[in-house]
Amino acid sequence: MNAFSIFRRGMRGGPASAHGDKLRRGRTEVDPKADTLQGMKIWTNNAPAVHANADECFALCLILPESSETVLHLKQIDPPPDTTEAESFTIDPEDAFNANIGIEVDKFPDIGLLPHKNCAAVLDFLKQRYLLDLIYTTADPLLIAINPFKDLKNTTPEWLQLYRDAPDAEILAPHVFRLARTVLERLSAFMASQTIIVSGESGAGKTEATKQIMSYFAAGKRGEVSHQRIQNAVIAANPVLEAFGNAKTVRNNNSSRFGRFMQLQLGEKGGIEYGSIRNFLLEKVRVTSQEQHERSYHIFYQLVKGADDAKRRQLHLLNLEDYTYLSKNGGCYDCPGIDDVKDFKEMNKSLRSIGLNLDDVESLWSIIAGVLLLGNVHLESRETDGQPNAAALTPDGEATLQKCCALLFVDEEAVKKEILYKVKTIGDQQIESPNSLSDALMNRDSLAKAVYEKLFDWVVRRVNATIEPPQGFGIFMGMLDIFGFEMFENNSLEQLLINITNEQLQKNFIQIVFARETKLYYEEGIGNVKITWTDNENVIKALCGKSSSVLAILEDKSLAPGGTDEAIVTSMNQALKSSDVWKPGQKNPRICFCICHTIADIQYDATGFIEKNKDLLKPELCSIVQASSNNVAKELFEGVVMQKGKIAKGQLIASQFMRSLDALLTLISSTESHFIRCLKPNETKNPHDWSNGKVLAQLFSLSILEALQLKNLSFSYRRPYADFLKQFEQLDLEVTRKSGNAKEKTKQLLTRANVPQAKWALGNTMVFMKPDAVRELTQKMRLIVVAWEPLIRVLEACHSRALKMRAIRDSVQWVVRIQSQIRKARVIME
Repeated sequence: MNAFSIFRRGMRGGPASAHGDKLRRGRTEVDPKADTLQGMKIWTNNAPAVHANADECFALCLILPESSETVLHLKQIDPPPDTTEAESFTIDPEDAFNANIGIEVDKFPDIGLLPHKNCAAVLDFLKQRYLLDLIYTTADPLLIAINPFKDLKNTTPEWLQLYRDAPDAEILAPHVFRLARTVLERLSAFMASQTIIVSGESGAGKTEATKQIMSYFAAGKRGEVSHQRIQNAVIAANPVLEAFGNAKTVRNNNSSRFGRFMQLQLGEKGGIEYGSIRNFLLEKVRVTSQEQHERSYHIFYQLVKGADDAKRRQLHLLNLEDYTYLSKNGGCYDCPGIDDVKDFKEMNKSLRSIGLNLDDVESLWSIIAGVLLLGNVHLESRETDGQPNAAALTPDGEATLQKCCALLFVDEEAVKKEILYKVKTIGDQQIESPNSLSDALMNRDSLAKAVYEKLFDWVVRRVNATIEPPQGFGIFMGMLDIFGFEMFENNSLEQLLINITNEQLQKNFIQIVFARETKLYYEEGIGNVKITWTDNENVIKALCGKSSSVLAILEDKSLAPGGTDEAIVTSMNQALKSSDVWKPGQKNPRICFCICHTIADIQYDATGFIEKNKDLLKPELCSIVQASSNNVAKELFEGVVMQKGKIAKGQLIASQFMRSLDALLTLISSTESHFIRCLKPNETKNPHDWSNGKVLAQLFSLSILEALQLKNLSFSYRRPYADFLKQFEQLDLEVTRKSGNAKEKTKQLLTRANVPQAKWALGNTMVFMKPDAVRELTQKMRLIVVAWEPLIRVLEACHSRALKMRAIRDSVQWVVRIQSQIRKARVIME
C-alpha cells in the first residue's frame, strides 16, 4: 500500500489524518526518553480541537509530568480548550510533532532554516507569516507565494528598483522580483535557457505572480530598453489575453481558462527584445454556458458595458441579461474588483499596441458581438417533410440570424442552411434532410464556440507577428502560467484535461527536483544520499497511458459507431478496477467515475464526454467563414483543413490536447526550471482568513514538504569546474589563470578563500556548494570589484584621454595638409 492509497483512505478522518504516513515523512521526532520532555510543547493531530473541527489539523499542546515512553499526557493550549473538553488527554508518541517555540517568523525567510520542518511546524509557520502580510517564503528550490487577497503595495516601481539595483538581492526578503533577478542572472551567467513554472490551484494568485515577473523583465536597467515598441506589445498582450481567456468562477474572480507559455528574449541592458506566446486548452464551453455565480469571458462584459451609444447601435448590442449565452443558470453580470467599463477603454488601446489597425479592431468587436448574439438565434421544432421534430427558426430567430451573420461577415442563407439541414450521401446521390432541434442547436453553438476559439488564436498570432524574433529563439526565458487542479461540484472533460496537465507538470517537477537530484549525487560520487519522494506515475498511467487508460478508452468510444458516455464509464470500470487510483462514481456509478489525483479524489461526470471530444465545427460552416470578404473573419480558419465524413484518429480534442502538452513539456525539459508555488489560504477570498486543512492539502499536492528534503542535501549550487572557475575567476587570478587540472584549481580556490570544507564537495565533473558558500564567494567578488573600481575609472579616463589626443593629432595632421594645399593654390593663382 503506497502513500497515495493511505492518503485516500483517510480522507474521512479530516485533512491531517487524510495524509497518513506522509505526515511523518521528514519529521523531527519527539524523543519520549528525553529528560526535558516534561513541559515541552508539541503539535498533534489527535487533540480534542482537531476531533471537534477537522480543519484545525493540529493543536499545540503541553506535555504533562505523568507522560512516559509509551504514552504522552497532554494539555491543549492552542486553540484554547473549551469548557466541554477534558483538561488532559493521552496520545501515542507517534502522533506528536516538534514545535518551533519562541522563534520570530519574520526572521526566517527560508523554511529550510527552521529548527523543525515537520508538516505541523511548517503549516503554523506559514500561517504566522501570512498574518503579518509576509506572503513570500522560500523552500529551496521553491518560492512559496500566498494570495493575500488585498494589495500589499509591494510590487510598485520603487520595490522593483530595490530588488533590481541591490548589490546583493539575496539579503532582501523573498519576493517574485528576487526570483526574477536570480533567474535573469543565471541566464546571463551560464548562457542557458530558463523557465519559471508558476503553479497552484485556481485562485492562488498565479496570474498576478506572472504579471509581476513580466514587469521585472520589462524594466530596463536605469530605463534603457532597446526594443520599446516590441516590449510595449508584449506588455499590452497580457490584458488582451486576460480579457479573452479569463473569467469569474466560484473560486476565482479572474480565473485563467487557458494555458500559456511565453518565450522571451531579454536585452543585455534589460527589457524585453522579443517574445512569443503559445496558448492551449481554451475552455470553449464557457462561451455558450456557465455554472451558477460564474461569468463568461471578460471581453463580452467589457464590450456590452463599455460601448457608447453609436457602437451599441452599430453592433446591435443588448443588455447583458438579454443574451441567452450569458443568462443561463441565473446569470452573473458583475465581478468584484473588475471594472468592465474602464477595462473596455484600456482594451482598445492595448489592441492597437499589439499591432492591430483600426479596421482590425472594429472587425474584432463586430465578431465578438456576433458570437454573443448567436445564442439568441432561437429555434423550434416543426413538422417538415414528414419529420415531426425538424428544426426551424422562430420569427425573431430569423431577424436575429440576419444581424448575426452581418456581424460575423458571413453569408446568411448559407449559415441558415447548414444549421437547419444535413446532407447524406447514398451511392451517387446527396440527400438533404432537416436536422432535429437538438442537432441544429448543437450546430449553432458549435459555430459560436469555434469562431470565438479561432478569434482568440488569431489575436495570439497577431501578437506573435509583432513580437517574435526574425531569426527565431536561441537562449530564451520561458514562463508557464497554467490553470491549477480543478475540483468543482460538476467536473467534466474540461476539468479532466486540466487535471491531466497538472499531473504531468507534477511528474515533470518530481523528475527535475527529486529524481535528477538523486541520480546526480550518485553519478558524481559525493555520498550515499537517499531521497524519498511520492511520485504520481500510477495516476499518469491510469489517465493517459497508451492502453486501458481514461483517454485511450475515451478515444476508442468516440470513434466507435454508436459510442455512448455510459459505455465509456463501463469500459473504465472493467479496465481500471484493479488500479489504486480509480474508484467508481458515488453520485451515479453508471455515468460517473473518480480519480485519486495528487491533490484529492475528484469525481467526474462523463455526460457529454463524447460530444465534447468530437467538438469539431461542421466542415461546411468552416468553409462559409473562410469565404468571408472581411480580412479578419476569413483569417480565423486560415490553413484549417476540414475533412468531411468520419473523424480520423488524432483529430479528437483530447488527442490534440495531448500532442500540445507533450510538445510543451519537451520544451520545458530543455531548460533550467524554477518554481513558484502559489497557495490559496481560504475559500472566502478575504484577507487574513486561513484554512489549515486547505493549506495543508496544498503543501502535499505541490510537493512543498517533500522539497524541503533537498535542504538537508545542502548542495544547491552545482557547476562544471570550468564554469565555476570562469564565474569566480577574479577571486584568485593566481589560481584561476595558471595551467593545470580544473578540479584541483577549484579545490585550491575554495581553500584559499577560507570556505569551510563542510560547505562544499568535489564531484567527478563538477563542484557542489551550499547556498551560504556561494553567497560568501559572491560577496568577496563584489568587494574585489569595488576595491578595483577607482583604478578602473582612472584607467578608463586615461584610455579615453589617449583616444581624444590621438583624434586631435589626426585632426592637426589634416589641418596642416589643408593649409599646405591652400598655400600651393595661392602660389599658383599669383
